[in-house]
Amino acid sequence: MKAFDFHVHVFSPKAREKREELSRRDPLFGLLYGDPKAKMVGIEEVLNMIEEEGVLGTVICGFPWKELDWCKRENDYLLEAHEKYPRLFPFVTFT
Repeated sequence: MKAFDFHVHVFSPKAREKREELSRRDPLFGLLYGDPKAKMVGIEEVLNMIEEEGVLGTVICGFPWKELDWCKRENDYLLEAHEKYPRLFPFVTFT
């Protein structure tokens, strides 16, 4: 059976690197991802997962950042991923 994943949150390397700072600045992000055990994945991890599991494609979701510049930065990351990997479909967000 072939499947399509409709909801995977994906974060740029910069967002993953700044997790602690972003957790302080954005309460919702901090609630969900402030714990270092909460998994934050990038494009590479999603690509590996869909290959390993035989998934046809996936909708890669942004996060509804409190700050508009983070929304834009992360949306751009998703859009660029789609250009490189057509099996990834971006679902961008706005504040």
